[in-house]
Amino acid sequence: MWSCRHLAVLLASGLLITITGPGHSTGINTYVPYFEKDLDISLTTISFLWMAALTASSVLTPIAGFLLDCFGARAASLLSSVLYAMALLGLSFANSVEVFTVALSLLRFSGPECMVLANTTVNRWFVSSRGKANAILRLFDNLMIMFPMLSTFLIDTFDWRISLAIMSVSLGSVGLCCASIIGTSPASEGLLPDKGRRDEKSDVNTSSAASTPEWTLMEVLHSPLFWAVTLSQSMFCVWWSGLNFHAIDFWATKGFTASQVAELSIPFSTGLIVSSMLAGVVVDTVDNKSRLLAYLFVALALNVILCHLTTTLVFARIFFLTYGSTNGAMQTVFGVIMADLFGSKNLGKINGITTAFWTLMSGAGPWFWSLCYQQTGDYELIVWLTVAGNCMGASFIYAYGRLRK
Repeated sequence: MWSCRHLAVLLASGLLITITGPGHSTGINTYVPYFEKDLDISLTTISFLWMAALTASSVLTPIAGFLLDCFGARAASLLSSVLYAMALLGLSFANSVEVFTVALSLLRFSGPECMVLANTTVNRWFVSSRGKANAILRLFDNLMIMFPMLSTFLIDTFDWRISLAIMSVSLGSVGLCCASIIGTSPASEGLLPDKGRRDEKSDVNTSSAASTPEWTLMEVLHSPLFWAVTLSQSMFCVWWSGLNFHAIDFWATKGFTASQVAELSIPFSTGLIVSSMLAGVVVDTVDNKSRLLAYLFVALALNVILCHLTTTLVFARIFFLTYGSTNGAMQTVFGVIMADLFGSKNLGKINGITTAFWTLMSGAGPWFWSLCYQQTGDYELIVWLTVAGNCMGASFIYAYGRLRK
């Protein structure tokens, strides 16, 4: 059983992820019409600035990992929370394109920084039960869906500027509370991973995860397995972000209405939540987690083929259920894979680098989908490129998975 201190760290880490909701595309989209009207910024300009902010964020995110490893989780989470609150407050007071750009860039940097911090902290506090802990962390990630509704309520009640100011104060306060709870590692507080005090009898050192060797950053960067996992994850982000952005248009080519697409979010969410929790249990019992990840990439490739063949509502429900299930399992495995392969000593730096890649690819995904559609007039090219990329990634991860210390 986890101690109260471990549960507190897990809860604080989860909340750090949840509060970044307004900084994601689904959260900020609620405010876009008001930015256009009151700041006299075109949608094209906003889209360009959003892409530029994502690019800058992907370059700067590794800095968050270095800060975490050098100064500890508490100092890093304090800085992230303050910067995030300042970004939201800056957007609420923005009266020019220049102020809007600075605030948007700060928002896109501090959000991923919180996610790097949360994932790294959980993987350091939980070893033999990393899978279960990361599955719970993913539940907090899914709570972000509440922010569009909350933002709409606050805008209708007050206005968009006051709404962002309220978000800034309230979410910043939650972040500061989380910063006071989070600890760098259990060892720094005389505790064991997963368990209580060091003087308690524990079998934690008998777990396979406890024997994970510690890699230096240079060893990680020279590892083919690291790049196989990182680039495969980035390809997944291209598919995921592109499908989310083009969902209405993509499914319209198959004869589905917007209301039907919205209805399909129910089987997707069901599969996502259930599979992420089940994957947490399975991951803790599997020694070779990289091989498990390879199987999931093959499953994703099969899901993409099913998506391409889907023409009826019944098959669409089946696709969204299986796609959500695969997505949920992959999120959990992604959460633990780097700590399992390379240890936790330099995990902040490693997570900072991987997060930079998937942030950049998440921003490039919708653009890449649009480019393929403009060149071919349909989405078939992106489907088969995704299938090929997933199969190639699965092959490399499976092959290099044996090259461990």
